[in-house]
Amino acid sequence: MLLLARGHGFSASPGGLIAVGIATLSWSAGSVLSLHRFPLAPGSGGFASEMICGGAILLMISQLVGERFHWPPQPLACVAWMYLVVFGSLIAFTAYMTLLARTGVALATSYSFVNPVIALLLGVGFGGEAVTQQEWLAAGIVVMGVVTLLVGKRRDQVGKAFPATASRFPTAPRS
Repeated sequence: MLLLARGHGFSASPGGLIAVGIATLSWSAGSVLSLHRFPLAPGSGGFASEMICGGAILLMISQLVGERFHWPPQPLACVAWMYLVVFGSLIAFTAYMTLLARTGVALATSYSFVNPVIALLLGVGFGGEAVTQQEWLAAGIVVMGVVTLLVGKRRDQVGKAFPATASRFPTAPRS
C-alpha cells in the first residue's frame, strides 16, 4: 500500500492511508469473525442482514459528518447506485460470502489484493494512465504474494491427500 500511495498517480494524505488501512483490517476481521465468532443466518438472509446493518451504520456516519441527501438525485448517481446494488451487493458480495464459507479466509480474501492490480491494468489499457516503475513493482509484489498463497494452499492439499509424497517435499529447510 505504501509503494502505491507514493506513486505518481496518487497524492495520498495520511488520513486517507489510515482510512484505507482501517478498512482493510476491518474487512479482514469481519471475514474471520463471520465464520468463527458471529456466524450469519444460512443463505441469502445472512448476507442481507449484514448488508442492511452495514448500510444503517454508514447512514449514521454520514449524518454525523454532515452529509445531506439532495432530492431528486442526479440520473448518473441513480445508475451508479443500481450498478452497485446489482453487481457489488447481489452478485459479488454473495459470491464472496459463499467462497468464504467453502474455502479458507486467506484464499477467499485474496481477491482484495488482486482487484487493485486489475484496476491498474484497466486504467492503463482503457484510460491511458501512466504507471511508474514503483507502481509496477508494487503490483508485482501483490501478484507474487497471491501466487505464494495459492501455491502454499495447493501444497497443503497435496500433503493431506498424499502424505507419503508430501514427506519428499519438505516445506521448510531441515536443520
